[in-house]
Amino acid sequence: MKIYYITNLKLPTEKAHGYQIVKMCEEFSKSGNEVELITSYRKTHIRMDVFEFYDLERNFKVRKLGRIDFLAWENILGRAAFVFQRFFFLARLLFLKLENEAVVYTRDMEIAWLFSRRGYKTIYEAHNLGRGAFCLKMAFKKVFLVVAITQGLKMEMIRRGIEEKRIRVFSDGVDLGKFSINNFQFSNEKGENIRKKLGIKEGEKVVMYVGSLKKWKGVETLIESFHELKVKSLKLKVKLVIVGKGPEEESLRLKVKKLRLESKVIFAGFADRKNVPVYMAAADALVLPNSGQEDISRLYTSPLKMFEYMAAGRPIVATDLPSIREVLSEKTAFLFKVDDKADLAEKIKIALEDEEGARRRSRVALKEVRDYSWEKRARKISDKMKNGGNV
Repeated sequence: MKIYYITNLKLPTEKAHGYQIVKMCEEFSKSGNEVELITSYRKTHIRMDVFEFYDLERNFKVRKLGRIDFLAWENILGRAAFVFQRFFFLARLLFLKLENEAVVYTRDMEIAWLFSRRGYKTIYEAHNLGRGAFCLKMAFKKVFLVVAITQGLKMEMIRRGIEEKRIRVFSDGVDLGKFSINNFQFSNEKGENIRKKLGIKEGEKVVMYVGSLKKWKGVETLIESFHELKVKSLKLKVKLVIVGKGPEEESLRLKVKKLRLESKVIFAGFADRKNVPVYMAAADALVLPNSGQEDISRLYTSPLKMFEYMAAGRPIVATDLPSIREVLSEKTAFLFKVDDKADLAEKIKIALEDEEGARRRSRVALKEVRDYSWEKRARKISDKMKNGGNV
């Protein structure tokens, strides 16, 4: 089967969606399909190609359309830059010749609409809902299959008029081969090296967050919880390591300074895909502090780091949200009340001090994460593609 994964997103990118896209291309290819990734021409500071940057097998093709990156002129054109970028990319796709039996896979609603209208078997992978009900119904009227990453997202799509029979839920996944699930000794040794690099002293505990610094990710609440933790447990020697970067970092650093936590919080910056498992191996607890103030966090997200945390074999402290509950439970994680810094501090304290409870949850998480590999996800979706109209 020939699969064209088409997206107007910039690749490679340090953002998680880029990794998710190329990883699915790699796994679709491993499942026996011929895969080509088609994306728009975009300028980037990253000099490596997608295979090197994301540490992938070179088992699929990459094609970039266009010669002009309108978003490079955003300072001059403003919002018009986005309009031009989208319009000219779609215009090129309108005349793109594909095999009649080809499958088009995309995360872009406009692309799903275009190729389904052109008669191609089209799969749309939904990660969020930002359009009105009418736009959704029009876009998906002829789409073969909609892949939703959470049950919450599926239910909202049904509420907006999308036929339930067209939607299947496939959570995001993890590359198990990259994590300690296969090699604990190697992972622990590498983790010790990271601890030394970060200046962690012997006897200190490491609480770690890995990922985006966007507001709805809850990093600010995590920092505030460390002020609570400092008051609750003066004897607990613990450092918070934040692995990630973004424009939000400046305000987070100001928060750290305001709370006088400079000696407790370390901003480690961006970690490339090869080093993410190594950083997680340096942690005594991994935190998923998503806020409940936005639907994308409360209902729609299927965080890549959640599955990576599970595969890392470390205790997990996570927000008790419907989206998170679809995967985690009290059997696999320490769950805290939404946006509650005091409860988060308490759950971190328990995760660090209750060693038997932490080990028990980590063992269950390691067992359950085997059902969330990228390999299994790609194979299941490929099987749906081959089922004709019977989805």
